[in-house]
Formats: sequence, C-alpha cells, structure tokens
Amino acid sequence: MAKSPKTKSKGKSRTKAPALNFTYDLEGQKPAVWKAGNSKEVSVRELPISKGVAGVSMRLKPGGIRELHWHAIAAEWGFFITGKGRVTVVNPAGEWDTQEYGPGDIFFVPQGYAHYIENIGADECHFLLAFNNGAFNEFSTFSITEWIAQTPRDVLIKNFGLPADVFDKFPKKEVYMALGTPPGRRSLAEGDKLVTPARSHKFRLRAQEGRVYSGGTVKMATIDNFPASDVMAGALMTLAPGALREMHWHPNANEWGYVLSGTVSITLFAADAGSTTQKVKAGGVFYIPMGCGHYLENVGKDEVEMLLVFDNGVYEEISISEWIADTPVDVAATVFGVPEKTIKEFPESEVFISGGKG
Repeated sequence: MAKSPKTKSKGKSRTKAPALNFTYDLEGQKPAVWKAGNSKEVSVRELPISKGVAGVSMRLKPGGIRELHWHAIAAEWGFFITGKGRVTVVNPAGEWDTQEYGPGDIFFVPQGYAHYIENIGADECHFLLAFNNGAFNEFSTFSITEWIAQTPRDVLIKNFGLPADVFDKFPKKEVYMALGTPPGRRSLAEGDKLVTPARSHKFRLRAQEGRVYSGGTVKMATIDNFPASDVMAGALMTLAPGALREMHWHPNANEWGYVLSGTVSITLFAADAGSTTQKVKAGGVFYIPMGCGHYLENVGKDEVEMLLVFDNGVYEEISISEWIADTPVDVAATVFGVPEKTIKEFPESEVFISGGKG
C-alpha cells in the first residue's frame, strides 16, 4: 500500500491528505432534453465535495413551462442569465406571488413550497438554480402531473368531485416541462391573495448599487435586503484582469459558484489536504466547503463575472487582511517571527478585492 505524502515542518510531521477536486464543467455536460427546453445538474453525485449545495442550469424555449412542482429536501435559489421569465410561488397560506424576471434577477422558493417557472419572452431563457442540499436531484422532484398519473382513478374522482372521463386525456407520466405559446400578462383571479412586499420572492440583484473596489465589484443578496431568502444568500462579483478576491473563509456557510464570464483561478486551502489551485472558465462551477480558506484571481485578459451562492441567509466571512490588521502588533510579529515594523506595513483594514494589473 502506498504511503501518504508528508509535509515538512519544524515540529511534528503532518500527514497530507489527497488534493481535493472542487470544480466541475457544468455547461460542458450533455443535457436532459424535452420539447420545451433542457436541463443540466451538478450535485454530490457529479462533484462529491459539494455536500451542501447542488445546482442546475436550465433553459426554456418561448412558451416553455417548468411544470407545477415542489422540493421536499431543499430550498431553491434562482438567477436569470438571459431571457424573460415568470415565477409563481404558492405558500401554505394559499398566497400567490407571481413575478416577472429578467437578466440579473433572482428568486427564492422555500423548501416544500409549490412553484412553477414560465418563459414569457420571444427568446430562450436561461437560468441557474441552486439548492441547499448537495444530495438534491432535479429529476426526482415532486411533480403534480406525476402524482395525478400515479393516483387511482376512483381517488381522483373523490378528491376533485369530477367525472372519470375528465382524466382520460391527462398525462400518464411526469411532464417536467410543457411547451405552449408565450402567455401575456396574467392578472390574479378574484379572491387570490397577494404577498406583502417584504415577503416577495423576487430580488433584483444586478440592479443593486453594490460595493466598488479598485479591482472589481460585489452586489449582495442576504436576509438583510432579501428577507424571503432566509436560508440562502448570494452575490454577483466581478474581477478585473489580474485582480484578487482576497484570502478569506466563511465560518457559517458552504459556497457554490458559477462563472458567468472570463476565467478565474481558485485556490482552496483545506488544512491537511493542503492548497489546491484549479481554473474555472465560463459555464463552470466551483464549491468551497464551510471554513476552508480560499482566494480567487482573474488570470485572463477579460473581466470575470461570477455568481456566488451560500447555504445560509446570513452572510459571514473572515478575511486574512482584516484579521492581521486587528491583531495586536506584538502578537502578530511573534507568530510570524518578523519585526513589528513589518507587521505595521500590512493593510490597516479589510482588502476584499485588490487591484488588477498595474
């Protein structure tokens, strides 16, 4: 049996675990195809490290509908990349939230809530879905068509009070995606209940002002500004060529990222597994386990834009620059074995994103 490599240190030797694979070429995979669109997924089955979050890249043709369904084991966080869509969410109180979406908008569906997604535009719409359970399987969700198809006819007659022949033309299996004509604006039927604005399941992420740094920008969606999304948070981040998203970690959440454009180099520091660096191009995803140190660098010639999703509605991070800045100078100097004047040359506050090529 081969022995695990050991890292050298002045103290006790430390066994080094195998390097981790934390990236996956999602858009490079073959999709599952229906008449109304297609879908690709990445879960713990495709990317074993991704235990906390699973993701789906879905496209709907004009008039396409991701049918009425719900998810028993995960909440859903969606981001529209292209096209125009409409998402309807129904909560246990019977309140309907029907909203229209465009590129840069996000929606949130709490675990177990009924919902469906429509393409109401003239072109294909493409959106990402993230779920706060790495074992989630998009193709094993609870669909209304499949349930009715599997229910005995006499039960359906009792349940709905309708004649038996009403169900003769109903689907005999799950529809998953249905194709119709692009619908016009739909008004709520009389008696339907509207949700209050504070509980809206829609948030215009790209429209936010965000924070601007010398090397990039970040726009956040957390429980603070998107109250409905209480168990998941997200960010839209850009990095200029050569810019660095500084060394940091998240103590309360796993991070799942999708590269919208450009090429980013990501280094994951996982203690015994050491540091592993992998590049991710547009259409690829990456996963950072909770508590693992990491940094992201734009190594290409073009701007990088990334969508980041966290499986906690409260966003938390600890950055190495801020930690050193807040540590007493004598303590930091002793730990690093350098003069105090060296520590005083470090940044006095969090860097977050450092400037690009200069």
